[in-house]
Amino acid sequence: MLAFGAFLSVVQGNWVVGLWLFLAALASDFLDGFLAKKLNAVTKLGEEMDGLADSVVVVLGLFSLAITGHMSWWFLLSVLMVGAALV
Repeated sequence: MLAFGAFLSVVQGNWVVGLWLFLAALASDFLDGFLAKKLNAVTKLGEEMDGLADSVVVVLGLFSLAITGHMSWWFLLSVLMVGAALV
């Protein structure tokens, strides 16, 4: 949810809010994985959801940069195609 908030903030030109939401998304992702391992609460579903959440953060971050003109669309498409090929 934080990644979607960051995306909307950046697209609307609220770069500072977007940055803080993006950093919060990264921190919560790190903390979630750290605590799951520390508390021995790792599950197969959790691992799959973590990978999905990581992908959402990256894709929304890249899309926000492309939409605002800070990154070219051809570069975005290249990154997405390479990422899809690696999966």
